[in-house]
Amino acid sequence: MLTLYGETAKKLIENKTGRKLFALKTDIPEENGWYASIDDCPDLMLAMLLLVTHFNDNPSASTDITTRTLPFSVKDLTSPYIVCDTSILPTP
Repeated sequence: MLTLYGETAKKLIENKTGRKLFALKTDIPEENGWYASIDDCPDLMLAMLLLVTHFNDNPSASTDITTRTLPFSVKDLTSPYIVCDTSILPTP
């Protein structure tokens, strides 16, 4: 389950920032593009860990009483890496 949470957190951060994430800086292709590596960006790793913790602690998106949202710190940690207004990008 934690592997699924980790992959989901990675995809969420990729979608929010418009960057393709790689585990290591050496894995980044030489071609031009918007890339980031987790080993070179500890704040992105922390954002992923916060998301995994959030997913684990809140397996249901909402209850009959309250709706849960993502931690504000994730937005703060990922905002320096946003390359464009990703809300206008087409969904894959």
